[in-house]
Amino acid sequence: MKQRNRATSSEITERVNVAAVLLGQENSVRDAVHKMAHIYDVSLLQAKRYVEAAQQISVPVPVPEPKVVLTVKVPESLPGRLRKMAKSKGQNLSNLVTHALEEFLKQNG
Repeated sequence: MKQRNRATSSEITERVNVAAVLLGQENSVRDAVHKMAHIYDVSLLQAKRYVEAAQQISVPVPVPEPKVVLTVKVPESLPGRLRKMAKSKGQNLSNLVTHALEEFLKQNG
């Protein structure tokens, strides 16, 4: 059996959006599944999952920008404080820091 890599979250989002377009072009669910399997070289089961997800959306889902690792040196006390804040807000550390940096850039552009 052919080894396949898992799709990234960006790829999954893009595929769900393509499935939605196929459904919007008056394709039957069956036809959309077969077209998705052919376009992305995935199993019919995986293609069906993309089509089912597409049936749940009414507008295209924004494709998230790929993420990279950024290493910076900060005061020793800062990471613990950030983790505590992230936990209290129900976020992970990456999302909290990303949002804070985006807000900083927006205000100080």
